[in-house]
Order: sequence, then C-alpha cells, then structure tokens
Amino acid sequence: MGQFSVSVYNPDASCLNKTEAEELACLRQWASDKLSHAKAGKFDQKKPLADKRFIDLFAGIGGFRSALETLGATCVLSCEIDEAARETYAANFDVSAHPFPSDITTLDAADVPDHDILVGGFPYQAFSIKGNQAGDDDPRGKLFFEIARIVAAKRPGLILLENVPQFVKLDGGMYAREAEQTLARLGYAVSRKAMRAVDFGLPQLRERVFFVAIRRDIAPPGNVFAFPVGGGHRLKVADILEPGAPNGTINPARVELDPTRDPASLTRRIGKLDGRNNQDAVVMSPDGVGLTLAASETSGGLYLINGIPRGLTPRERARMQGFPESFVMHSNGMQACKQFGNSVAVPVVQAIAEAAAKQYFKQKKPCIKQAQSVELRDQPLPTEEGPPVGRPPAAAATEPVMLGEVIAPNNTAGKGSYIPWAGAKAWSVQVLQSLLPESLGRAFFPFGGAASDAIGYADLFEEIYIADINQDLVNMHAWVASNPEHAIRTLQRLFTARNGTKKAFLRLSAEFNKEAPGTERRSALFVYLLRSCFRGNCTYDEAGQFTGSYGQPKNGKVPEKAIRRFSEKLGKACFTHLDALTALDAAQSGDVVFLDPPYCPRVVGEKAHKKYNAAEFTKADYEAMVRGAERAAARGATVFAHDHHTSDTLALHPNATTVLPVKVARRLGKNRTAANEAIFIYRPATESGAEKASPRRAANRNPANDENFMLDEVLQRVAGSDCSFATEGAPSKTRSKTTGLRSVASNHITI
Repeated sequence: MGQFSVSVYNPDASCLNKTEAEELACLRQWASDKLSHAKAGKFDQKKPLADKRFIDLFAGIGGFRSALETLGATCVLSCEIDEAARETYAANFDVSAHPFPSDITTLDAADVPDHDILVGGFPYQAFSIKGNQAGDDDPRGKLFFEIARIVAAKRPGLILLENVPQFVKLDGGMYAREAEQTLARLGYAVSRKAMRAVDFGLPQLRERVFFVAIRRDIAPPGNVFAFPVGGGHRLKVADILEPGAPNGTINPARVELDPTRDPASLTRRIGKLDGRNNQDAVVMSPDGVGLTLAASETSGGLYLINGIPRGLTPRERARMQGFPESFVMHSNGMQACKQFGNSVAVPVVQAIAEAAAKQYFKQKKPCIKQAQSVELRDQPLPTEEGPPVGRPPAAAATEPVMLGEVIAPNNTAGKGSYIPWAGAKAWSVQVLQSLLPESLGRAFFPFGGAASDAIGYADLFEEIYIADINQDLVNMHAWVASNPEHAIRTLQRLFTARNGTKKAFLRLSAEFNKEAPGTERRSALFVYLLRSCFRGNCTYDEAGQFTGSYGQPKNGKVPEKAIRRFSEKLGKACFTHLDALTALDAAQSGDVVFLDPPYCPRVVGEKAHKKYNAAEFTKADYEAMVRGAERAAARGATVFAHDHHTSDTLALHPNATTVLPVKVARRLGKNRTAANEAIFIYRPATESGAEKASPRRAANRNPANDENFMLDEVLQRVAGSDCSFATEGAPSKTRSKTTGLRSVASNHITI
C-alpha cells in the first residue's frame, strides 16, 4: 500500500511576528495530530461503520474487508488458509496490526478479539455446480460450524455470510437450514436473499446468496432485514477493459453463431467457440454484461474485442468484482484469476453492510459482551416470598381493575380484510382507541390472521408489524399488499364460474397442497380457498396439508375494493412469518401489542384432527404468552389481549392491569347471538430507582438478554424462528422434526 504523506507550508519562523508564530505553531500541531490519527487508523465518524470492529473469516483476498473498510470499520482479525491468497491479502492490507491465523479449525475462540461484525464467505466448492456437491461429506462443507463456534463465544451484533445459490437447494435445503437454525439457536434473527452483482453497477451477472444474522437485542421488530435492491447505473464489459491489453490469439473463424441468442439479454451473446456448450466457450459482445467469474483462468466466457475473441485479464477481473485500481494483484496470472473468481463482489457487500448500519447501528446499543461482564445478578435471586425478577413488582399483589362492559359495534362492513376470518376484530379500534397510550409509534400484531384489526389501526401508528405462524398467510398478505392490481388481475383468472363448484374447490385444494411454499400461484390459490371454504376456516392436518371444507360461497367475485383498501392501509406494514411468542418478545418500551390468540387452547397431549397451522397453540403456549405480555409491560410496552370472559380466562391473566368486558355479536348459521369477551390490558410497569441504576438491568431490557428470558421454551416451540425457507425439504435425520419459520418482508418476498 502507498505511504501516507502530506506537505505543510513551512515558512521561516524568524520572519514572523509573535501572533503569526503562535498561529503557525497551532497549525503544525493540528497537522501533526491529523497525521498521527491517519497513521493510527483513527475512525472517520462520518462513515456509517466508523466505530465498528470486524473479523474477516475465510478472508480470501479481502473482498469483504475492502467493502467494510470503505464504510469506516476496522479489521481486528483475518483468517485465510490458502497461501497464495494470504500473499495477496498481506500485500493489500496491514496484517501486522492484528492476528492473521491460517487454519480456523485450530483458532481458539478465546484468542479472537471482541468485535461487532463477523463476515465470511465460507467455502462453497463443496456445494457449487462445478464442485462435487458432496456437501457435508466434504470437510469444507462443515466449516460453517467453526463460524458458529466463534459466534457462540464472542456474540457479534451482525453476521454477514455469502455462498453460492446451490447451497440453499442442496439436499432439499438441509444444509442451509442447519446453518440458519444454528444461528437462530444462538440468539440471532436470520434473513437471506440472492443478490446479483449486475444490480449493483458491476458488469457481471454473478448471483450469490447472502445471509444476514442480527443479534436479537439489536434486531428490529419482526427480525426482518430489508436487503438493498440495487439498480441505477450499470457498467458494460467495455467500460472495464484495459486500454493496453493485448489482442486475443483465437481465430475468429472458430466462433459459431448461436441461433438461440437473445439480442435484448443482459449478456450480449454472439456465439460459441468450436460449437462447445460450456460456459468458458461462450463468446459475447463487450457491450453487454459478463457471465459469472469462477476460480479458473478461462472462466467468465470470451469477448469479441477488436474482432478477435479473448478472455479477461486479471485487472479486468478485479474491476468486474469492484476492487479499486490500487488493489495489488498476485504476480502469478493464473492465481490472480482464481482469486478474483473466488472473491465476493465488493459493491454488493458494501450495500448490504451499509443497509445494516442504517437499520441496526443508528444508535449505540448495549453489547451482550459488556452485559455479561457485569455481575450476573445485581439483586437477590427470586424467592417464594416475592415475584420473579423481571415481572412487574406490584402486579402479583393487585387484582386487575374491572372496567364497565362495552358493546362491540356491528357497523364494520367495508372495514375488514379481503378474506373472511373466524373471530375477526374489525371493531377493535372503535372499542380500544380511547384506551391507547398518548404516543403511538409501533403496533405489533403477533397473531396476524386476516389483519382485520390491523387495518383499523393503520392510520394511527407510524409502523405496523404483523406476524403469523402460518407461512401461507404471511406470503399471501405480502403479495397482495405489495402489488394489489397485479393480485387482482391474477385472481380474476381463478374466480370464474368454472371454479365456483365443490369439484373445482377440491381440485384447487389438491393443487395448493402440491405447490411449493412462497410462490405467487400458492398465494393466489390461498385467497381462493379462504374465500370459498366454510366460514373462511383455515385448517391443516397433521402433515401440514390444507383441509378446509367447501362452503358454497355467496359471492364468487374477486374482492377488488377490499384488496385495494388492504394495500392502501397496510402497504407500509412489515409482514413476518414468526411464531407469536417470539414476535411478542420483540416489543419494547412505547410499543403497543394487540394479542388475538386462539380461544380455549388445548392441553398438551389432547388429540386434534385439524389445526390452524402445521404447528399448534396449546395451553402451555397460552401461559407462556401471558408471561410474555407481563415481560413486555415490564419493558414499557402496552399489551391488549382478547379472549372469552370466563373464570378460566380471568385465572390465566392474574397480573393484567385492567379487564374490559365486551359484548360481541356472533353469527352461528342463520342466527346471531351475543358472546361475552374480554380484553386483558397490561400497562407499562413503573421502574424503581434501583432498577434504573442497575447496569445489568439497563443492558437487559431486551428479552434475549434478560436472565428470565426462557430460551429453552422458545427453542422448544420453534427451531430457527426467523429462518428463511426453514420448513422446506425433509428434516435432518440427526435431529427431531420441529417447526421452522420464515421471515418475509413485503419488499423482498420470494414469489
């Protein structure tokens, strides 16, 4: 790397008066300070990751490091086993200032410096198309768990990993699920997305899957990371060619025109060399973008430059991956080509890291490492005489205040969702609006359902978070909300007279059960099924197959007005595939939570023939939800929980602040009857001076950091609660089958 140097005006001090001499001395001192800070790598506070430290695992030649250092982060450890890559890395980065081990399997976690961010492109040769796809049978396929070992010990706030797209498909997605669920069990919210280099300005298609794992105490509500979408100016291969590069040596006559080529495609394909069909023999125009670089000197195809086909030079490959012109390449050309093919696309990493900085590192968050350095408990352990630590101090000693009964309004026509739903709460806002706290920032709906209640609150809150354990429901809502007109056009092809019969309903039910999760077709079919089945009842059998029965719907038309209203009101909402208890644990001080759980939950062990989801909500889960509501109130959130008004439900909510009885009209067949319901309200608990002064308490406001956070309970009800596609494919034979969940944001739903 070049030496930092600066020229400072240095006049003859004897020619200056006293004032000028003092000003010169101040100027020299200022310049000296600036120089010493620059040499020491002092943080540039204007950069988004200026105060963050990171470790660079499976570092390669430093693609991740180039991106993060551009954003101001400081590397405190690099690890790379390939000797040639280590040479290139050391030629470009100062490795004398931090550890630079080679073999991660021999790296003691105690020797890893504390850090905020962990990055790495763990070896993908075992999973790629050109690799042997042996996966876990290849030693390189097990190196992810070396990352997990370090994560468990050091607890960084952000983890950013990269791999080839085939990794998430290998063996039915088992290896990707193992990786995601491992991080989830360590306390991280996991999101992933396939990103293309071409969408971030580079002249290369290059699709790679990026995993972003956020420690739960700094994760946003719903634990969904909004990946950057890229776009804007796009380079062509012609823009990165070396002016002085020699012409190729391949005879142009060997190029056979490809009759299947698409002139409008991003890659301006011309033909094939000697009729070969492999990627390395594809000949393209430099006026398009390039194919994906791989770890060989001939990868990336050939380009017709000056009328002669040739491959890309090492410098052109560096530019294609987004490395700066100052980057020092390996002296061996074959090694240089291999290294750039193995690297990450620098601008893509930079965009993801910058998005993470904006979403998670805006304000300084308490670090788990710091919290654990404090005495584990700074007050006596709970005893039989007192309530457990973390519960509202006075809640157990005071019975809930019973408010006067109100009647739920019936005038909710045109205010509900686009799908029918048993027990929908379109009237909720009219009953509870006067009881809401003064400041309305974020609203949580952990039992999302049809989102009829959320529609009513949309104009009152700045942010809306809707979670549901039913993956089909979340995908359907996100699909409808993101593009209502497209959804309407798609549904019009389903809602026809031909499909208005029981026979068609059964046929489309079977098609729905065969359709892969997350597709547009499955979401459209789900709208049809819910509007056609008996009373909109959504049920699944033990195998997770939809079992709703035909209900002879009165109106077989697409609910266009309801869909447009849904999108208008909840287009800004974040739809998240998450179990309700974990979603409840995300609520913080000032948030408002609306709980509408399944009424009359079953006792564990009772047989159920039909369930709302492949997973069920038992009485044990209900009791855990109540404890979660109490913890949320202790953190400063306000919680409203719906249920029947009975002695049993009153006993389940002994620590609620108030209870609001509600008379609700219910339609059973042709008859309308009144049901007695209740809303159990949990108000924020007042903190004592001792709690405010406690550093342990302050660090543990988030439930994931709380000593009372029942991690075992969370893991028992859901494995990998934020894992994308965690339910796809067969479960691993080495572990019990659990319900994996998927986080979906409306801006990057996979359809």
